[in-house]
Amino acid sequence: MVNNAAAPWGPDRVPVLDLPAEIFKDVVDIKLMGTFYCPRLLLGRW
Repeated sequence: MVNNAAAPWGPDRVPVLDLPAEIFKDVVDIKLMGTFYCPRLLLGRW
């Protein structure tokens, strides 16, 4: 298993201090919660 939750990098990326709160929450949801849920789903099947 490869737990590779991420958001793509592109020209629209800005320093974290310049991010609106809503976009920061989306990034956290993808990176942190994706990393949390992926092994739970996999281990729940064994």
